[in-house]
Amino acid sequence: LQRAVEEAFGQHRGSVVAMDPNDGAVLAAASRPVYDPNIFIGGVSAENWRMLNDDPATPLFNRTVQATYPPASTFKMITGYAGLRTGAITVSQRLRPCYGGWQFGNRYFRCWRPEGHGATNLTEAIVNSCDVYFYQLAERITADDFAFTGRMFGLGRTTGIDLPSEAQGILPDKSYYDRKFGKGRWTRGHLLNYSIGQGDLLTTPIQLCQMAAMIANGGKRIRPHVVARVEDAEGVAVYRFDVQAQPVSQIDAVALNIIRDAMRLVVAGDQGTGRAAAVAGFSVCGKTGTAQN
Repeated sequence: LQRAVEEAFGQHRGSVVAMDPNDGAVLAAASRPVYDPNIFIGGVSAENWRMLNDDPATPLFNRTVQATYPPASTFKMITGYAGLRTGAITVSQRLRPCYGGWQFGNRYFRCWRPEGHGATNLTEAIVNSCDVYFYQLAERITADDFAFTGRMFGLGRTTGIDLPSEAQGILPDKSYYDRKFGKGRWTRGHLLNYSIGQGDLLTTPIQLCQMAAMIANGGKRIRPHVVARVEDAEGVAVYRFDVQAQPVSQIDAVALNIIRDAMRLVVAGDQGTGRAAAVAGFSVCGKTGTAQN
């Protein structure tokens, strides 16, 4: 599986990670660009070290756990769940129509689709990735609602994976905005960006994989890990990973199923933005996201 991931990823920059949602086992992970680790055997030469360290593409940087990116529309599952949890919306409720953007104060927030999506409910908004629906939802919930929901799904903190130098990212709440901009000096316009995974929000690929895994497994918190066990020369296990998935009591199973069903239609639905990820004979759930970084 690791070989297949490496070959499929090619020379693109970025990261891909695959995880078992039942126990957090990392089945494959790749970070690009990459380097040949054999050059470190016996001590790396000054020339090779300079080549790697000065490379603007930063091959020594493990993007899977160290790089932080705006999650973009992959965060809409969190926004949608927060709306359901707080009662700001119901699953069947349609908000005002999307005509390609949303006027808020003196700023016009655009939708990715210039012609708009019309009036949508939550499921349709996730399937079509309608920005305007989530802009309106951001007017109904608070920064702390975003942060509380994101933390339930593992964002804004390290996952505890057994790899070094893991980044925790940024999951803004009211106190974060107060510190950055000053009390009373930030507006709900910041939350409109927040709702579609932009602005100050930053996540690592491993965090987003953990988030998706928790949606898949019914809301159980897992700890990503790459080492299942360590054996001595005689084959006796001297270490075994045995942390069990823990249900998160605050997670609403009904709301979670609504989000998961919408993710299935992202791939399987006629209008889903993730139709290219369909695999014949399998039920695939997903969410597209294109970030401005």
